[in-house]
Parts: sequence; C-alpha cells; structure tokens
Amino acid sequence: MIKLSELIKERDAITIGPLNFAIHQGELVLLAGKNGKGKSTTLKVMAGILEPNGGSITYDDLAYSEYIKNHTVAYMPDKTPFPSDANSYTIHDMLSVIYRTYDKKTWYEKIANYKIPINIKVNDLSKGQSRMLMFATVQAVNADVWLLDEPTLGLDTKSLNDTISGIQDYLIDESKTVVVATNNVEDFERIADRIIYFKEGQIQFDAAPIEIIERFKLWQGDADDVPLEGVINTWRHEFGTQALIDTHINNSLDNLELLSLEKIMYYLERKPTRRFMTK
Repeated sequence: MIKLSELIKERDAITIGPLNFAIHQGELVLLAGKNGKGKSTTLKVMAGILEPNGGSITYDDLAYSEYIKNHTVAYMPDKTPFPSDANSYTIHDMLSVIYRTYDKKTWYEKIANYKIPINIKVNDLSKGQSRMLMFATVQAVNADVWLLDEPTLGLDTKSLNDTISGIQDYLIDESKTVVVATNNVEDFERIADRIIYFKEGQIQFDAAPIEIIERFKLWQGDADDVPLEGVINTWRHEFGTQALIDTHINNSLDNLELLSLEKIMYYLERKPTRRFMTK
C-alpha cells in the first residue's frame, strides 16, 4: 500500500496539500485536474524525484528509500528522459545497469510490438513512438509499482489500445499497483478504480468513475433560476444557462442530466461565465 500522510509540497506558485490518501495493491488510480494544479508534482514525490516539504509517503509502511532496496518502482515521465542520440540498443544497456529486475527479452518484444525502429535515435522518433518507448521501459523492468505521467497523450488508436491492454495485463497480478497522472481520464474510464481530482493543489474528490458520474450532473434553465446550492460551475449556453451541480450538496433538483466522465471533467475545468464567477 502507498500511503500519503499530511504530505505538503511547495512548487512554483502553488502549495500542494496537505494530502492524505492511500492506494492499495491491485488498484489503478488516476490523478486528474488541470495542468499545474498538483497531479504531476504529486507523482514525482511518489517516485522519489522530489522531496516533500512536510508529511510523509510510505510504501508498505516503509520509507521510499527503504522500499526500493528490495522492490522496483517504475516512473514514466511526460517527456523522454533518454539522451537524444540514444536508440533501443543503448537504452537496453542503460536499463540493464540501472534496474536489477530488467528483462532483456521483454524489452525487445515490446519494442517490436510497438513497431519502434530499433536503430533510430530518440530525437528522430515521433512523439507517439517516444511515448511508447517509455512505456516499453516500465514494462521491461518488472516493477512492483508503475507511476505514469500522461502515458496516453497524443497516441494513435493502436498505441492507446496497446497502453490500456498493457496496464490491464500488468494488473492481473493483484500485488501490482498503477498510478496515472492524466488529463485524459476517459482513456481509462473502463479500467480505473478511482479518480483523485486536484484543484489548486487540493484534493476535491476521490471516487470511482461511476460514483463521479452519479454525483455531478447538468442543470439547464434561465439565468435568474440558477440554484443557490451545489453549483460547481455555470456558464451561458445557446438555450439559456447551464450549471454543473454537485448532488452531494444539493440533491433536491429535478430533471438533471447525466453526463459522460469526459464532459464532467471538461465542465469542472471550464472557465465560468463572468456574472457567475462569484455566485
């Protein structure tokens, strides 16, 4: 189990936390929210890349530095960490030195499956190929935990399906754990156990996708009739006014419309119409 307790990280102009949540073995958990609101920074703290300013993070009740003595945590950044002149052969050499759990056979199988040219330099790969190269890396190191930052960003349909299938296959072993920071929650809706949504460095909610769909609904009507309670966001529309309603706060409204998870995320982050910004 990964556990964050009162964790605080000061980053640029935002203070993240205090964060308190746990992620259990066998779970796929998404960290969602607008860019710059805390999800990627939290992932880097979990990966031991950034030090927290307060609080703690433990893996099976051990500090990260102790946990990785006998376990592997694989982190996939949102941009390639490899030298621009590296290719699949030289990356193989690097991985075999860095990770004691690295598996050469898996590495070359994944490179072939994803149709990544083996002699081509990283600098000459497309963005999609570069992302799949990083995904092949986490698959090849036999890690106990995957921490993935925007793994599906910019992928074509085949690569997206390969990534989702790869995560599903990995989680067949219920001792494994996957945490994904993403702006594309709809890519993972079928397989995610939970979504932790960040806003201004704070957790706004932590729930299963179906619970989020049941909780946030769309109201439509005249501007003068916008509900006084439970309004998360509101904006003008060609047919009047629309509002995103949190039914945990206001469950007394009729004729609310169910939304897709993708739409809910869009409306959570949409800039409100000016007259409603302080309502």
